[in-house]
Amino acid sequence: MIFDCRLPYRPEDGGESDTRMPKTEGSPQVFFRSGPLYPQLAERAHVPTAATPGSTRRTLRLDRTLGNPSSSVGSTLGLTAHRDLTRYYALLRLSLPRFTVGEASFLVDILNSTLTEPHTASLLWAQASDALEDDLAEKWHIDGLALVARLRTLTPFEALAVADACERAWVLLANGAATDDVIRAVGLVERRSNRESNRESNRESNRENGDA
Repeated sequence: MIFDCRLPYRPEDGGESDTRMPKTEGSPQVFFRSGPLYPQLAERAHVPTAATPGSTRRTLRLDRTLGNPSSSVGSTLGLTAHRDLTRYYALLRLSLPRFTVGEASFLVDILNSTLTEPHTASLLWAQASDALEDDLAEKWHIDGLALVARLRTLTPFEALAVADACERAWVLLANGAATDDVIRAVGLVERRSNRESNRESNRESNRENGDA
């Protein structure tokens, strides 16, 4: 079943205010098949249910329009998916630990081409521990054992937030961004203040003038 995950209706956008999702300028439509997520979406979206004869168990009432993103049920499920993704992304941002530049670079390095699942996120510390045998701590000039010890204290969701940030980092790196900028952009390292940025720019200018 395919659901529409466009932004929910807002009065200032104009258009209809029913369960259909409006076309929001500049916001692309996103469609996906619910697969095993369907029961969880349905119970959060208050999809109509019907009692099974001879049983107290209730089952989902399906109809021909359910797979249509513009149907009332399809739109309700799409809105629910959008809401849940909004919550999930917000929690990722709030739960993400901060690291030093070297530690963040190390984490991005070891998670290259790695797909982290919810049930494997808590093993991030083990991946870091294995990477110490490849001398990656020396490469990034960090205390590898101390970082592994810290990673072991993370909750599964905090570890998942780190993995998510590293995945986003590799997308930016593939587009040619610099590592130092990327690890700050994804939140693994605190962003520089304007004063710090200006100080760094001045240092760079002084070095260039000295070379000249």
